[in-house]
Amino acid sequence: MQIPVIRILLLDDHSVVGKGIAAALASDSGFAIVGSFSTSRDFMAALNSNEVDLVVIDYSLGADDADGLSLVRMMRRRYPDIKILVLSSHDNPLTVSLSIAAGAHGFLGKTEDITLLAGVIRRLMRGEAYTPPALANSTDKMSEASGTDNLIASQVCLSAREHEVILCCLEGMSIIQIAKKYSRSRKTVSTQKLSAYRKLGIKTDIELFKINGLLIGSNKQ
Repeated sequence: MQIPVIRILLLDDHSVVGKGIAAALASDSGFAIVGSFSTSRDFMAALNSNEVDLVVIDYSLGADDADGLSLVRMMRRRYPDIKILVLSSHDNPLTVSLSIAAGAHGFLGKTEDITLLAGVIRRLMRGEAYTPPALANSTDKMSEASGTDNLIASQVCLSAREHEVILCCLEGMSIIQIAKKYSRSRKTVSTQKLSAYRKLGIKTDIELFKINGLLIGSNKQ
């Protein structure tokens, strides 16, 4: 019996990355690339007009675009049968937990070998979930440490840009440094930081570092 071809739609704000992923998957006869897009608007237009089995979405899109998590949540509501794989250069336990809690079926870091991608896609299409083995234990510990999913639930409310700011704060970066890194105004970064703190239920940098272990799933023993 012939195995159905898996129809895939790609979204990455870096078109070179998207084309590279498309080329890698197109070499496999089991996949059909429906399209590769760099904006959520074009991506959604293609999704609305084509039959798609699985989408590969970049976690963090362009500054003027929707954030990846909002897109994942929206897709789960509108297209519950389509599998969602999130790719991100921020491959840490927090990003994995946020993606899965938002509704993604799998997560793969962009630092991983691209040859893993085909196998991960096939696992998702079989109804399995996938997270990088190196991050899986830390991700589980985040849920265990919180006692419930309350912390992760609050983190899902963070936009991708708020998440970026929080991670930079944990790395000790100042508002000025973060603004320069992401080409944003200091006021914008300050607003995003304050908004993230409010959603996480904290008020100070000291409180942020106190929950550092939960936020990044530190596996240090």
